[in-house]
Amino acid sequence: NILGMLIKWKPVIDKIFLEGCGITVLEIQPIIQGLQSRHCVFQLDLSKNDLGDEGTNLLCAGLERNQSLKWLNLGANAIGNSGADGISRFICSKDSINFISLY
Repeated sequence: NILGMLIKWKPVIDKIFLEGCGITVLEIQPIIQGLQSRHCVFQLDLSKNDLGDEGTNLLCAGLERNQSLKWLNLGANAIGNSGADGISRFICSKDSINFISLY
């Protein structure tokens, strides 16, 4: 996935806006791999995609090592109880998060 490679190899990325790009659980995996090497992402907007519970949980697990994320928008992603639980665990482990949207 070219997007995942760009995220992984671009020297400085502090904002990633991928609103309404049709990203599903399959497309999120290379993006997560790119994000795992980016410890300086401050804002991430994946709203209006189709991550669902599985994609949301994968994303939260993939961002475990990121300590700089301050702003996360996952609104309109068909997130159910399982995904909400994953987000809750993720937020509790991050002191840096000061904004999150699930609407």
